[in-house]
Amino acid sequence: MINSILRRIFLISLLLILSPALLTASEFMSKDGMIVPRADSVFDDIYLFGNQSEIYGFVDGDIFAFCYDIETDGNITGSVNLFGYNVLLNGNVGNSSRLFGYQVDFGAHTGRDVLAFAQKIDIGRDAVIEHDLTCGGEKVTFDGIIRGDADINADIVTISGTIDGDLKVSGGEISIISPAVIKGDFTCTSREEPYVDEGVVIEGETKWTPPKKAETEEKKSEALSAFGAIFRFLLFLMAFVTGLALILLFRNHTNESAVQLQKRFWHTLAIGFLAWIIFIGGSLILLVLIIGIPLSILLATVGMVLFYIGKIYVSIFIGRLLVDLITRGKKIAIGWELLIGLIILSVVFRIPGFGTLVYIVTFVLGTGAAIAGYLSLTQSKKAPPATTL
Repeated sequence: MINSILRRIFLISLLLILSPALLTASEFMSKDGMIVPRADSVFDDIYLFGNQSEIYGFVDGDIFAFCYDIETDGNITGSVNLFGYNVLLNGNVGNSSRLFGYQVDFGAHTGRDVLAFAQKIDIGRDAVIEHDLTCGGEKVTFDGIIRGDADINADIVTISGTIDGDLKVSGGEISIISPAVIKGDFTCTSREEPYVDEGVVIEGETKWTPPKKAETEEKKSEALSAFGAIFRFLLFLMAFVTGLALILLFRNHTNESAVQLQKRFWHTLAIGFLAWIIFIGGSLILLVLIIGIPLSILLATVGMVLFYIGKIYVSIFIGRLLVDLITRGKKIAIGWELLIGLIILSVVFRIPGFGTLVYIVTFVLGTGAAIAGYLSLTQSKKAPPATTL
């Protein structure tokens, strides 16, 4: 199952990275707080990049969303592919649903399969899956209806819904609670014998297999390692698509921020340190003053936004330095500089101790670059044009 998830993530990533024509032919939205109201209709595919997105309207196409918080409660004729920290999917989906995040809440009517991978997955009573369900995580709760088979892999699994096909569960604590109905076979591999309520209906065969102790620890370790790897990849992917959005929408500022790091490194670092003193100190001071709480929240929000996008500018700077060193000044697309820099930072961040230091310096530098880049562009616009004699 994990290999299948990785393949799907990789394929979707390739579509976004290598198909710019696809982006221009579809609805491309990268504004934070992007909302599609219930009265609105979009007759095309939608690509969402940002901190938060909410879709309540009609979408005649597919949805690809890479956001921290994603809420979808509309009518989508195509497939839904959601990558985020908090993912909520309700409404109707004509095709398949693929959900990846930390917390996934699912209550939609999906016309085909559902694939979900998260730390916690909650499939509610309103959920109807017309084909199969494949999901995995730390905790899975299922209360809906599945017309096909279900394959669930989690440490804690609680099922009280209806499954028309077979149910295969692998995990630690498995509970089948009334009024659950399983019309096919129930196959379970778990540390403890699954708890089955008296009112539960299982029409097929029931088979429980306790794993060997060594296998249990190994599988748990593999699952945690795989989840950590996938979650880190999701964070990397979100940073990359956010960087692409910044390049597309604010190319001059993004490029100038990286230039400031090249030409005025220590100046940019000093601006970053000063900015964080203001953000942290100012937020705390305003928070003490009751009347200043809204300003404190605003200041902290601006700081967090700069904290997040700062890594983008540093990544471009690192990628540019490496390319200049290898190619001796030959230029490449800024998107490739971003990708190279993000890969390098992702590897360095994993180094114990040193990685933490680089992590802190990166975001301080990035904040300084964002501010220095803005100031530089502002000054260049105010400067009088050069006169020729």
